[in-house]
Amino acid sequence: MGVSGLGGLSLSSLDSANAGSALAADLLFDGLTAYRADEERVVPSVALSWSSAEGVHWTFTIDPSRTFSDGSSITATDVVASLTQVARTANTSLAGSRLGVIDGMASFVAGSASQISGLAAPDSHTVSVTTSTPFQELPSLLADPSYGIAPAAANGGSGAAMVGSGPFKVTAVDATHVALDRTSSSAAHLAGIDLMTYANDAAALAAFDRHELDIAPIPASSMDRTPRHAASAALVYLSLNVHSPQMADIDVRKAVLKALDRSKIVKEVPNGRATVAQGFVPEVVHSFGQCGDLCASNAAAAAVTLKGAAGAPQRSFTLGFLEGDDLGRMAEEIKRQLDDAGVTVTLLPQSAAVLSASLAAGTNDMILFGSVGLAPTPDPYLADAFGTDGIENTSTLSSAEVDAAIGLARSAANDRERVSAYAAVERLVLEAAPAIPIASMHRQYMSATNVHDDEPVAGVMFDGRMVWLSKR
Repeated sequence: MGVSGLGGLSLSSLDSANAGSALAADLLFDGLTAYRADEERVVPSVALSWSSAEGVHWTFTIDPSRTFSDGSSITATDVVASLTQVARTANTSLAGSRLGVIDGMASFVAGSASQISGLAAPDSHTVSVTTSTPFQELPSLLADPSYGIAPAAANGGSGAAMVGSGPFKVTAVDATHVALDRTSSSAAHLAGIDLMTYANDAAALAAFDRHELDIAPIPASSMDRTPRHAASAALVYLSLNVHSPQMADIDVRKAVLKALDRSKIVKEVPNGRATVAQGFVPEVVHSFGQCGDLCASNAAAAAVTLKGAAGAPQRSFTLGFLEGDDLGRMAEEIKRQLDDAGVTVTLLPQSAAVLSASLAAGTNDMILFGSVGLAPTPDPYLADAFGTDGIENTSTLSSAEVDAAIGLARSAANDRERVSAYAAVERLVLEAAPAIPIASMHRQYMSATNVHDDEPVAGVMFDGRMVWLSKR
């Protein structure tokens, strides 16, 4: 099967925030656990089983039949080495920072410890993980393709020599093509997958029309085509700096959010590549449907609060955002709507480095922010974004009530109770008004009519274990 629309695939750096790398990582490397979208549950992968009595001390038992693509056995040492390698990127990647729930991560990242104390291999088939607090979502978090297992000795190699643990292996690489073959132990339906790169999406779609590809992206110039799938690309929300003098008053924050008509903001993204977000958790992970009245626009009431009493000085906010067409258009519309509510907004398009520095310094009143991630669990989208110590807490919210609700959700052993607890977290966040979800961004794809079971899975283009081809 031929696939394109990979957004700059590089086997030398499998970054899960990149569409091509996320797919390649999922095809080439399996983690301890996996997520079955058709069953909406986490299932065994490299780990045959796992257990924890209280959500703190976890034991993962490696499946003794699992091997790498070169035939060597996967051991607990390989698992520990692979997770440690990801943990080294804690200051530069979401995948690395999200392992912060493991005990000893802070000391390891700071350089005061050479190993992560909460991560060990007591024997060749057992991985022991200790979290700093109860965290029942650990198996779900580890289903993120970012935590795939590579051999400890060579860290997986590179190019055609790459050794992986997934259902496919690399057999050939050139400037525009990566050939993958099904491994001998794989249960995948396809014998192979060809990952193709083209000069642009239009060239890839032209190759699709010539039947040279089975899956290709739809470029902006061809949005009249009916897409087969829309894979999640990012969730965009407007974050309000609660420690800014302008945003410290919750009534002002609520008025800012009520001033916004999100449907008009989303329409600024052309070609239907965005829909109104219904919460802070990507819908491909879980939709709690919490927005409702809490996200509803009421421009007239908002203007009363924002304009203040007669003669009051006009409010002035800064809005920082990452440079780019889509975020830029949405920022312009946010400015227009707040201008109508009597607020002066200064737009600050910023590079990634400048935006990161401004977040650290807390210099922006508002941030238009895109969250990207593949974890099939609500936890990182809520705890990391709105917990007091959250690594993505762009609003600087510090709420004892929200923190307690996150702790309750993380410690709930019953799956249904845990989902309800995370829904309660999202509602508390919406009520505190540190942010409002704006848009769910999508990348649209064409699939040939003989491609089956190719639905996106938690942000990955498709599950290579499930997709299959019928005769044309």
